[in-house]
Formats: sequence, structure tokens, C-alpha cells
Amino acid sequence: MEITEFHKDLIEEIRVGTNVNSSTPTTELFLIDITEDLIEDGILSTFESSFYEGETKRKRIRVDGSSYNEIDQTMCLIIAKYTDDEELKTLTKTEIDTIFKKLKNFLDEALNGKLYHEIEESTPANDLVKTLRRLEPETRKYKLMFMTDMAISDRVYEYKSSDSEKEMNGIPIEYSIYDINRIYTIRNQYEPLEIDFNEYNGIGIPYIKASDVISDDYQCFLCVIPGKTLADIYDKFGSRLLEGNVRSYLSTTRAVNRGIIQTINKEPERFFAYNNGIAATATDIQIEDGYITYLADLQIVNGGQTTASLSTARFRNKYSLNNIYVQMKLTVVKQNIAEEIIPKISRYSNSQNKITEADFFSNHPYHVTLEKMSRRIHAPAKEGGQYDTKWFYERARGQYSNAQVRLKTVDKKKFLLTHPKKQHITKGKLAAVHNSWYQLPYFVSKGGDTNVKKFSEWVSEKWEQNSDDFNDLYFKELVSKIILYNDVESLIANQEWAQTGGYKPKCRTYAISLLSYLLEEEYPKYVLDYELIWKNQEIPEILVRQMEVLSKYAFDTLTSEDREVIDINEWAKKEKCWNIMKNTDLELMEEIRDILISKTEYEDLKEIARKEKQSEDTKESIIDIQNKPAEYWGKLLEILQKNELLEENNVTQKDVKIILKAVKPDRMKYIDNEEYVQLSRIEKKLFNDPEIKKKMNEAGYYEKREEDAYEKDQYIESY
Repeated sequence: MEITEFHKDLIEEIRVGTNVNSSTPTTELFLIDITEDLIEDGILSTFESSFYEGETKRKRIRVDGSSYNEIDQTMCLIIAKYTDDEELKTLTKTEIDTIFKKLKNFLDEALNGKLYHEIEESTPANDLVKTLRRLEPETRKYKLMFMTDMAISDRVYEYKSSDSEKEMNGIPIEYSIYDINRIYTIRNQYEPLEIDFNEYNGIGIPYIKASDVISDDYQCFLCVIPGKTLADIYDKFGSRLLEGNVRSYLSTTRAVNRGIIQTINKEPERFFAYNNGIAATATDIQIEDGYITYLADLQIVNGGQTTASLSTARFRNKYSLNNIYVQMKLTVVKQNIAEEIIPKISRYSNSQNKITEADFFSNHPYHVTLEKMSRRIHAPAKEGGQYDTKWFYERARGQYSNAQVRLKTVDKKKFLLTHPKKQHITKGKLAAVHNSWYQLPYFVSKGGDTNVKKFSEWVSEKWEQNSDDFNDLYFKELVSKIILYNDVESLIANQEWAQTGGYKPKCRTYAISLLSYLLEEEYPKYVLDYELIWKNQEIPEILVRQMEVLSKYAFDTLTSEDREVIDINEWAKKEKCWNIMKNTDLELMEEIRDILISKTEYEDLKEIARKEKQSEDTKESIIDIQNKPAEYWGKLLEILQKNELLEENNVTQKDVKIILKAVKPDRMKYIDNEEYVQLSRIEKKLFNDPEIKKKMNEAGYYEKREEDAYEKDQYIESY
């Protein structure tokens, strides 16, 4: 897909959003769309819309939104220029200077002027000013971000500002530009994180190669990295330097370790001896004269606290890092297997830490199951529609865009008819929808990794209890909740009280949580009829009217003058806010009863769905086992016997007899379906042993990897 075509698609996408949310400014829709990708990529932690444009006695000012990262204490201020023009235009340096000047002026006036008196109370912009002032003592960097659907000549993303523009009240300012080219890169792939060590210490970092480790997949190095260099890199890239699972963990715990800071201060010469060091991964490496000079996609998989603490000790405590050195185990993994291998390295590197299975949610089989259902299950056409559609779940970043990259124009149109952009589901959206329904609006309001982690805890627990609950019925219910979530977004956008902007996402999550809560309170023996929403692909009229009432109540409560926290965005993140909101005399409309079904009927439906999934899984297991040749089972048995792994893996004589049957060329005569299922269980058990897995791989029988098995041809065939 060429950049001009991508640009036209983006414009069309925003216009479709404008038709649905007619009262939401196009610039805000553009930012919401783009920041979703940046949040998914770890570049932003959240996005709070807070448009304000004005003029003080001294200067013109403007801001469109913000994002504060609590891990690396970076405050991002965002400004946008959205043209809504199908012709791709280019920005000049002068225009960029003017835009950044307005944003920096806003920051200056917010911190040093009287802007908090001039902006109307209980508006997102007023809250932002108060947040900037409140967080100033702990903020370590301001990042001014400019986003546009235009192109920038020379693709100069690192904005070169004058010395006078590089700090505010002693706090450094960094400038970043996201033009259409950069947006295209992030949406379709990912933005590489590249480290040129010559920029930091002039020579690189010394290393010893682990020469005894022989693998085509990776290389291992033992390194010593100066503490100053590590802190410099963290200061530049922030929490994006941390692998996603580590970032998720640190988002809910203390990122800075006081013990580490104390050692830096009192015994810096013993830091190397006391500290366990860090473990890191990369996808490319350059070595010159015995030093590592370049790494691509550097990710810290263990040692996030060490890294953050070094940076904090220097910035906050003003301690020197000149005598601090950190040991680093570096694994360089080939790019084509990085998505599979790096999360596993992170998991095993943190096996002694408090990082839980929920922190590794991105690799959970739940995603694979959901992805398969989303590619298989057709959603009914809406009233007036002529064809069924599908809800596309994006298990891995960029799947939705990549599915269209090589399609011809006619095939791409078919794809988008079947998989509309509004039916594209990301992990972040999934977590927000789930947590809203399960009455956790204060977690949804926190956004980012915190919200996803809370959802992952639920999934991990429920999957362990019974993975059969995640079946076709579950998928349709989930989509019904997403439809509710989307429809509430649209109706709020068109309410008169919502035109101040900014709080709409908070009102949406709180309104949905209120609906869920009131249904439990008033109709304990009933549940929402999800099938009704699924069949119509929209919420019924009575629910539209009910959500208008609940969303207005949510807005009034969030913005109430007697709220305990002045900043409304921060207040929405408090559990106490939810406790106050649900302590209400508000009652659901009587007609709501017409869109409910009894819990008894619902449980019957769930049981039928579980049995259908069990039957389908059994069929898939049998087909998978039948497709494996006799030689496969012969090699597996040989490895077990030669390496005395039978007893170690609890392989019984009965198991061996079944495997021996599978070794026969004409095994179809000897094995029944029940034994095929047993063979599948035996195989899964054995492949939990890394030694068996390794030896089978060496023999050419590779472990099955879960891929996106729905390539271009299969999409086209489904139309």
C-alpha cells in the first residue's frame, strides 16, 4: 500500500467516524484514532482529550490532549493539524515552528501564568492545567508531540529547537512529530527502537560472546554497560525501553527501588557486586573492535527497576553515576521469531519475581482462540444491509492492516465490506469493554497497561477454571458488549452536555458499569439478552434511551462540585468515585425487562455452547493427530526411550501402547477416536518438556506455532 493510498483510507476512516459521532470534532477523532496505535506500541500510556485554543496578553496558545506516563514520569502534550483533504500536502519548517510554539506557550502559561483562572472550570483543559501544576515537582521530561495527516519534507521527526526552547522551569523538553509517513509505519509494522552507543559513550559497550551457545535462532552476549549510558538511554526512550510484560508489572508496583538508590549514593563501587544486573533482548547487532556499537529493538526483559532507579537517582537525587556499572545478559533474536521468543525470555527471566501469568497475557491461548473465532463467525447483516460481516480480532499488532497490504483494489474493497474498520477489535478495546461491564470503570479510566492487566487477571483465572467457557456463545456476547460500548460512544458524542469534550470516554465506561450494576440489583434472576443485540448488530431503542439517562447521570456525578478530587480525569480513576456513583436512587426503565432473559435459560445456553466446543475441539484434535505420519510417532518414542524420559514425563505403559499403534503405517485400522484424543493429550504433555521439544525440532518435526492462518486467499474466499 502506497502512502497516498493509506492517506486516503485514513481520511475516509475519519469521515465515517464523523458521520457516526457528528458532534465530535474531526481533529479529536483523528487523535483518538492515531493515539490508539501509539498506546498499543507503548509510545503513550493513555490519551486524554483536552482541546483549548486562546490568546493571552503575551502569546497565542493551543493544546489538543495529553498523556502522563507514571513509570518514567514523562508528561506528553499533544497538538494536531488535521486537514481532511484527500490531496496529501507537505508541511514547511515555518508551519511546524508555529505549531510547536503554540503548544510550548500553553505549557508556559499553564505553569507560570494564570491560565487556570482563565479557562472555564470543570473542563478537560482546566483539569490539564491543574494536573501540569500538580505534577511539576515530579515530572522529569515534557514531550511535545505534533500529529498530522500531512507529510513532512525530509521526514525530520526529531525537531531541532533552539536552546531556549529545550527546557521549561529546568525540566527538559523533547519534541516529536508524527506525520502521515510515521503513522503509516507504526500502523502497519512497528517503529524500531534503535540504539547507537557511539552517541552515548563514544565507543560502545564491551562484551563476551557465549560461544558455546549454538543456535540459528539467537546469539548470547555477556556485557558491562556504564550506569550513565543505561540512564541516558532510559531518559530518551522511557518505559518504551521496557518489554511489554515488564512495563505491565511496573505499572502496578514501584518502578523505583530505594535500596538501589541508597547503594548508588553510599557504595557506588559495590553496585556491580550487589546488583543482579539486567537481561535484555535485541533483533540486530553491530560490533566494531570488540565493542557492541549498535542494537535494534533493545528491550529490557528483566531489570526494569534497576534501570528506572539509575535514572531517578541521577535526576531526582542528583547522584553521580560515574562509577556505576551494570552487568547485562543480551540475547539477540532473529526478527522473524522475535514475537514468539522474546516474551518467553521475559517470562523465564522473571520466574523468581512477582510478575504473574497475567503480566504475560499477550501470549495467552485466549488470544489464539478469540482470533480463530473472529475469522470464522459471521455477524448478521444490520437492517438494510445486504451481506454478513465479521468482527476482526487483532491478536498481534498490525494484523488488520497487513491483511490488506497485498490486496488488489477490488479485493481490498471486499475485505473492508466484510471486515469494516469499526469492527476491528484491539486488546485495549477488549479490556475496556470487559472491565466496563464488570463494573471496574476506575480501571478503564486508568487506561493502558493497568486496564489490560486487570482484564488479563480475570481471563487467566477463568481459563484455568474452564477454557470451554470461551466458545462461540462467549464470542457473540463479547461482540454484543462491544456494540453497546460503541453505540454509547456515539450517543454521548451527540448529547448537548458532552460538547465540552474530554470526559466522554469516562462517561461511557461509568454509564455501562452503572447499567451492569443496576441490572444485578433490580433483576438478580435475569441477564441482558445478548442474542438480541447480536442479531441486530445494534442496541435496541429502549437501551439507547436508558444509556442517555445513565451517561448524563455519570457526567453529573463525575463533574459534581463536591467531588473529592478537583481533577475530573484523576477522580474517575478512584474506586471511591465508583462507590459514590453506584450509591444512587436511580432506577432502570420498566421496558428494560423486555430485553432480558432468565438466568436459567442463559445457563442452559452456556452449557450447550460448552458441549459444542468440546465436540469441535475433539474433532480438531483427531484431525491434527491423524495428519501426523507414523515416522513422527516413531521418532517421539525413540527420543523417549533413548533419553530415559518415559518415567520422568509420567508416560504409562498404556500410553506407550497407543504410541506403538500410531507408529504402524496402517494405524487407522487399530486406533479409535478415543485413542486419538488420548494421543493428543500425550503429545501436549510431552511437549511441555523442553528437551523433548528441542530434540523433535532437531529431527525436523517442528513444534506447531500459532500463526495468523488467514492469509489473503482465505479472506477473498470468504466473500
